[in-house]
Amino acid sequence: MARIFISYRREDSGASAGRLHDRLREHFGRDNVFMDLDTIEPGLDFTEVIERTVASCDVLIALIGRQWLTSTDAAGQRRLDDPEDLVRREVATALRRNIRVIPVLIQDTSMPRAATLPDDLQPLTRRNALELSDTHFHRDADQLLEVLDRVLGVTPSSSAPAETGSPHVLPSGRASYLRSWRLWSLVCLIFAGIAFIVVVYVVPQLGERSALPTPEPVVSGPPSAGPAQSYRIRTDYSGSSNVEFSVFVNDVQVGSYSSDKATADITRFIKSGANRVRIAWTADPNMTLGLAGGQFAHAKLIIEVSQGERWSPLITREIRYTTKAGETASTIIHHGPAPR
Repeated sequence: MARIFISYRREDSGASAGRLHDRLREHFGRDNVFMDLDTIEPGLDFTEVIERTVASCDVLIALIGRQWLTSTDAAGQRRLDDPEDLVRREVATALRRNIRVIPVLIQDTSMPRAATLPDDLQPLTRRNALELSDTHFHRDADQLLEVLDRVLGVTPSSSAPAETGSPHVLPSGRASYLRSWRLWSLVCLIFAGIAFIVVVYVVPQLGERSALPTPEPVVSGPPSAGPAQSYRIRTDYSGSSNVEFSVFVNDVQVGSYSSDKATADITRFIKSGANRVRIAWTADPNMTLGLAGGQFAHAKLIIEVSQGERWSPLITREIRYTTKAGETASTIIHHGPAPR
């Protein structure tokens, strides 16, 4: 139902009512403005129709011209004195239901005095009125629009073509629903943005940090007495072949490897007791394979021990650490009691 009801007498203010009606429809949308209740279809109870239509509006605009107070019927009786007069019933219904009634004075008409009105219309004289003149119509209409915007709680946009039927004013329930929907949409967008940042930036960094091998391994050297043991180191990596590994035992470089499954004897570098093993790698500046920016995926460093011809893994450490092309990174693989 319409939220703005225009009450007028056709012979008194028909032209002004039509002009104002077009302006209001342009601003609020055609479905939110209603007038011409005197065209009620045959067979309908006009009292019931007026009660229902006026009761559903939020604002009633009462256009008052020079003949609004004194207009008479065919018998010469003043129309406002007839309880069944449509204009009287429209305004009286709105006043009785405590609906906002805005008197709009046209043709330089003064506000009627309470003594000249029927009892049910006398509260109208206590309502603050606005003027709508022909010479300053747009200025006066803008003032009325501002009042209606405040009354209806509307933030008007720049335009609302009447032919679209898209109102600026929405029924209160739906407006509240849309406000809630927009608020939740904003909250969801904020959380989506936070999730995007976490997935794209934070998680990879946490993955790299958590992938650093801990604790750091120690290779236990041969005891002072017992069968002789041999030690060797073997690399097994994937992602890109353009990565050079350097292996250090007790801070002494024991070899450098740039191919998959390279092995080297490190027996002579192993001392009795705990031995620290460190591996460093440099990514080729021209490397384009692997992860973003030319990074290798992972590698294995395997230290094997033998007391004959059979080699058994002593320590196997899988290194998952991304390194930008051209950079060098290193880590101590183990530090602590010798694994057995």
